[in-house]
Amino acid sequence: MQVFSLTASSRARTAIYWRLKGYAELLREFTDTAGALARGARVFEPGCGELSLASYVRAMTKRAGACVIDYVGIDPCLDLDRAEGKLSARDCSTAALSLVASSFLEWKGDEACFDLALIRFTVHHFPDQLDAWYGHIARHLRKGGMLLMADHILPDCSEESARLKDEWFGLLESATAVERTEEESEWLRHAYRDWDLFLPLANHRKALERTGFSVEVRCHYRDQAVLLATKL
Repeated sequence: MQVFSLTASSRARTAIYWRLKGYAELLREFTDTAGALARGARVFEPGCGELSLASYVRAMTKRAGACVIDYVGIDPCLDLDRAEGKLSARDCSTAALSLVASSFLEWKGDEACFDLALIRFTVHHFPDQLDAWYGHIARHLRKGGMLLMADHILPDCSEESARLKDEWFGLLESATAVERTEEESEWLRHAYRDWDLFLPLANHRKALERTGFSVEVRCHYRDQAVLLATKL
């Protein structure tokens, strides 16, 4: 998450705030739920990244009140030396923590043995592979294991989604007409590109149900949601 300077233009800040207003609350719900579920759990996280990994795992285990037995982070873009150096410099309170530089769908982890899968703003990049992603997650979870995910997920109502898109792109067009920082410019370019990747909640729900999950919506704000799915 980029932190923008106070000198940023007001219109660009308005566009950025529109998207991020619910982000902090969304991640608070995500992290609190993960902490409650992670007590003594085996956890894996597709698309874990590297910059927030150490602090995130530490926050999650602190909320859990006990160590996570096993954490596996999977990401094709991981710089393992850099990420492991960051982790070794901090107390992450895990009995076992490993990183895998791999595409998630090519990951050959232990099957049917993990208690919890975590995904943060990753699946929306693969709108044509929902069944593959959720099926691969299900393959590695034990029966009764859970998937907790936060991602860009649109309302099921097409009129509401269209209204949100019109409002969002109107703000973006206003923001692009003013002087911006380089961070703002990069963020706005991503915002234009990514919206058409987002799918309605029903698409995620149906894909999860097809791959053997029951689904609970923990919160839904504009184009962002936290879902908790249990493997049946």
